[in-house]
Amino acid sequence: MARVAIQERLRNALFLVPYVVRNRGVSVSDLAQRLGMTRQQLGRELAMLIMVGRPPFTPDLMLEIYEEEDRVYVDLNQSLDRPPALNAFEVVALAAAAGPYADERRHGDAATAVRVALEKITRSLPEELRDWMERLSKQMAILTEEGVDSYLTLLQRAIEERLEVELRYYSASRDVVSERTVRPYGLVNRNGLWYLVAWCTLRQQVLVFRLTRILQAQVSERIFDPPQEELNCQQFVAERLAIPELGENEYVIRFSPAAARWIRQKWPAERLQETGDGSLDLALYDVSEEFVLSFVASYAGEARIVEPANLAARLAEEAGQMLDLYQTGS
Repeated sequence: MARVAIQERLRNALFLVPYVVRNRGVSVSDLAQRLGMTRQQLGRELAMLIMVGRPPFTPDLMLEIYEEEDRVYVDLNQSLDRPPALNAFEVVALAAAAGPYADERRHGDAATAVRVALEKITRSLPEELRDWMERLSKQMAILTEEGVDSYLTLLQRAIEERLEVELRYYSASRDVVSERTVRPYGLVNRNGLWYLVAWCTLRQQVLVFRLTRILQAQVSERIFDPPQEELNCQQFVAERLAIPELGENEYVIRFSPAAARWIRQKWPAERLQETGDGSLDLALYDVSEEFVLSFVASYAGEARIVEPANLAARLAEEAGQMLDLYQTGS
């Protein structure tokens, strides 16, 4: 009987911790119902889990799971999370993007930690990639999106406490501003942009909202239940933002030989066309012009627009305007 009890408690723990991580602030009654136990039995399970951790079992290495205002929360120690696995291209992009943050004049003590991390990353890179990383880093600047930081804090609280949010949102595809109530499920950062995954009561479906298009957000006091089916927010955003394989509007981007090797790894062969001089053309269909412009600009001179010509001219004009601003210092 003791062995059965131990196995049952182990199964409960393996379900309970990941579930509360994904559904932070789940109600005690809902969690107990899902586990098929009473509130008193759930309390004993939670008391057992606070003794889980890593040697030498100091407080900072223990699993922090607790009940607060009839809701359950869990905070995982960073050492209990699986470290991210990055390919060489992602490492170069990460290091190049972090480079501007190593400036102590602008970022103070935090720049020291960034600089130490960059030194470790640089040592791990093949020799031929180090110069390219340094060139990319020098051509990058830190641009902040006004309001995004405050929205991140507000929305994260709404997600953790499962509170509905009132949004005033600009839809770029329809060029309209609408007011709607959403039930936030998660925040996802993709290609440097933040997105909110939420149930929209106006459209009666789960949608993706780009934070830079939120004009106003206010957290309500209305609590909502978690989705009945588990939702992978990262995967949902990736699917909704996936680029069509074919379409009526074609955009051709040419990458330099230095960047071409990484484009071959990232994009399917049917989208690519060799040019004969080591450069590589990538074909995109039915994406927004804003996406193409930001995508090309992110390669810091290692990519240019071939077609359509009018979009290439627009990029050149906007780049010229930005250069003028830097030169005039205004």
